[in-house]
Amino acid sequence: MELLDRLNLTLTAKRISILKWILPLAMAVVVLAVEFAQMLWLAGGGLSEFIADGLVYGTAGPLLLFWLLDVLQRWLVERETSALQARLLARAREHLSDNQTLSDSTLQSLFATSLYINDVHDHVAGLPPEAVTQLEAAHQSLDAAITGLREHLLKTDRPLR
Repeated sequence: MELLDRLNLTLTAKRISILKWILPLAMAVVVLAVEFAQMLWLAGGGLSEFIADGLVYGTAGPLLLFWLLDVLQRWLVERETSALQARLLARAREHLSDNQTLSDSTLQSLFATSLYINDVHDHVAGLPPEAVTQLEAAHQSLDAAITGLREHLLKTDRPLR
């Protein structure tokens, strides 16, 4: 398995959602604090340089960081959705395969029982007429079940898209 598949992407995306607000704000505060300290200690450019540097570095960096974290969060959510869809598709294919195997084995069992009843029906000379009627009804019922199951298998035999 790939490393990102092993991570809980939902929690990671939620954490990034929180970080995309906290980190840019913290970055803006740090930049403004550094610029303010530089203005006081170096007394170089004064208030206008503090405002200009604070606006440029205090907004551009945090906005870029916010945008990058937003892109990362969207990518993780998309990856999580794709992984979920892949798991659901694999489960649906497995379920379809199991159903076809079960239906096929059931169809074979019904057909074998129908052949057995057919064979018994050929030797009904000593059976009472009620038993012969019940045997014919059972044979017709089995034939109807076989026909219904075949129709179902033909409908579900289409591949998944």
